[in-house]
Amino acid sequence: MALVKEPKLKDLTKIIEAWLEKLPQPIDSMVEPTVASSKAQWLLRPVSIEQAKQDYDLRLNDDSLLLLRVASGDSTEPVRQVFGSYRLNDPAMTDRLAIDLSRIYRWENLWSISSQLGCVAGEPNDCALIFEVNRIDPRTKSKSALTGQVHVGEQLEFSFTNDSIEDLWLSVLYLGSDYGIEELFSQSIPMDGKIGPIVAPVKKGSSGTEGMIVLAMPLSLNRHRPDYAYLIQQPLGTTLTRGSLGRENPIAKLAGIATRGAFDAKPTIVSQSWTIVRDNRKPDKPSTNK
Repeated sequence: MALVKEPKLKDLTKIIEAWLEKLPQPIDSMVEPTVASSKAQWLLRPVSIEQAKQDYDLRLNDDSLLLLRVASGDSTEPVRQVFGSYRLNDPAMTDRLAIDLSRIYRWENLWSISSQLGCVAGEPNDCALIFEVNRIDPRTKSKSALTGQVHVGEQLEFSFTNDSIEDLWLSVLYLGSDYGIEELFSQSIPMDGKIGPIVAPVKKGSSGTEGMIVLAMPLSLNRHRPDYAYLIQQPLGTTLTRGSLGRENPIAKLAGIATRGAFDAKPTIVSQSWTIVRDNRKPDKPSTNK
């Protein structure tokens, strides 16, 4: 993540750099200053009220720091989506920014762990869990295998089949394009049992990457339902208290469980992501400038 140092806004940049020095670890290491346009996926850009209106069609009441995500658009120029705005005269600015950066850190690292230690839907896995995802055309109602991209208005169909010789614990996490993480359900699934099909529409106003991460474990290895509540988080921009960050690193905790396990009980991780495509996309606006 890069902090864009605007030559015309030296005073604002100095204020922001002072604020960023107050960020807690390891969040502070996520931000690096840059004097030119950066190739980073995330940008922090200071803007005046006039710049916010001119460049992003945002009506802000104060000079602010914008949280931008650089996404590929239909043209050669990258699309900079606004995921958050933070007033420079807000005493809670550092806390609010730290919370949102921690959400990005957790969301992206959760995908990284699932990629390194798990498999994607349709591949063989230790629990013999069959995780199927299909897309449904809203006009013809025909089904087809998910190929990576979906459009607003389409539907997705999910199903989970236990093809093993024992009962499984099944926890399904949904990682939204707004960087929220929720647990869709967590329950046992008997041998030869099936959950679904579950049909869900692609939400209006959504764009970017989202998906599901499934954690499965035999009941024989863990008598109690695994608890992954420490991974749950609200979307970017949601105001929470500083205490919501917690002292424990949830990603490190999951990585430890997935690699070592408790009493040799390691979850099998199966994931599936997709990209929501919107036609004629414009820079998104944050909900408020708090």
